Amino acid sequence: IYAKWEGLAQGRRLSRFSPRLLIDDETVASLPINKGDLVRVGIDHGQGVGKQVVSIVARINGRFYLLWQWAATEAGVGAKETAQAVLDGLASWDWTIHHVDRIFGDINTAGLGVRGAIQFNQLVEYELAQLLGVSQSPKRVESPHKGGGSVRAGESAINALMGDERWLVHEECLPFIRSARYYTGTEEDLKDPLDSARYAVLDLLLAPKLLTRD
Repeated sequence: IYAKWEGLAQGRRLSRFSPRLLIDDETVASLPINKGDLVRVGIDHGQGVGKQVVSIVARINGRFYLLWQWAATEAGVGAKETAQAVLDGLASWDWTIHHVDRIFGDINTAGLGVRGAIQFNQLVEYELAQLLGVSQSPKRVESPHKGGGSVRAGESAINALMGDERWLVHEECLPFIRSARYYTGTEEDLKDPLDSARYAVLDLLLAPKLLTRD
């Protein structure tokens, strides 16, 4: 009588997400990064609590692994905190910035959309360099392709990978897991974790041979 039940949202974008896709530290420890494997970072620059999100995604032996995700716990988080989150996430898997293939960040400006304002991605690059003690960041923070239909296409690709058990999620990536369970396309508070992970590998998700095992 007093049991609590929490179901999945009807019409959710990632309809093929299920607990079988969750992995833990032990699983990841058995997945060595080999030559040709890719480590990517995706950053979504949302405004508000929990809407600045950093994701680390690795492609290993043809599978995609969302290994780490950080969401700001307060509003107004700046570039320095974001850059630190990137380095902290990499360090949690004994990686450095030099293990990263590419970093993608949303196209927001640091001037609330004012024309000519510096890109927030540039500020993150600067802060990465400062934290690393170098003159410039070893990796650029690129802007992802955001053409018409790219959001739905990227989500569709992730969903397809999930159905083939080729998109796996670390059990501690709670923001993404919550979004995967409930996001239907209208919930603004659930969008950013999905965007962050999608940005990291969007170019790979939209490749013609995504479903070909390599």
